Amino acid sequence: MKKILFILLVTLFLFFGCATPNNVDSNVTNPNNFNNYNSDSNYDLVCPEGLKVCGNGCIPTNSICCNKASLNGYCLQPTTGCGKGSCYDCPEGQAFCGMFCKPIGQKCCIGECVEIIKHDYNVSVKIISATFSKCNSGTIYSGGWTIIATGTMFSDVNYKQGYGAPVADFTPVSIDSYGETPWGVYKENLDCGEWKVREEESYAECIKEEGDPDTTTWTLTYSHGTLSPEEVLVKARITSYNPNRDQKALYASDKKSVGKC
Repeated sequence: MKKILFILLVTLFLFFGCATPNNVDSNVTNPNNFNNYNSDSNYDLVCPEGLKVCGNGCIPTNSICCNKASLNGYCLQPTTGCGKGSCYDCPEGQAFCGMFCKPIGQKCCIGECVEIIKHDYNVSVKIISATFSKCNSGTIYSGGWTIIATGTMFSDVNYKQGYGAPVADFTPVSIDSYGETPWGVYKENLDCGEWKVREEESYAECIKEEGDPDTTTWTLTYSHGTLSPEEVLVKARITSYNPNRDQKALYASDKKSVGKC
């Protein structure tokens, strides 16, 4: 048994490097009592072959994971539990990678460690201009307004069918003494630039599909008849799923007043 243990220690020494752990003997208690791994790192904790997860680090598979307060420790088997036999812990702010200690959040690798960093995805929508192309008083048939609004929209999320593809929608709003009234936008009202127009049952929206560029322009043209003067504004928003599943869905919005007609 001593010979097998010596071979294991030598093998791990050849694979891993960094700060040397402390031998704490009977100072480690409560085996297998770590919470799930959680850090601000861009890495998910995945241990290489021959190691297993223990708190924030990776320890030999033939050892017992131990925890005492914030201590990240383990004891080599065969033992009757933590605190018996050869036990080790890492300095504060570090975790095991095999027999050795590395900063918490640094990936534990055998051989060359390839850095894989999560991409922070974003969406945005901007209203550049919103003006009246028509603003007339009169009857419900001859009076009213027409607006033209233009802007840009952005998403670096790639289209994925069924997973909440990036979608932008636009709403003209009239405001009078009774409050705000939003108006539905249809396919003929909307130009989505290099993205696609998708028409639902009662409205149209812009959707980024496979092969579409991250950034494009949009134009909204909308007319509404009215008898009395009212203020008009345009609202825009964009939503998307987030490929980083541990983060919230993506959302951005903008609004701009056209003026009073």
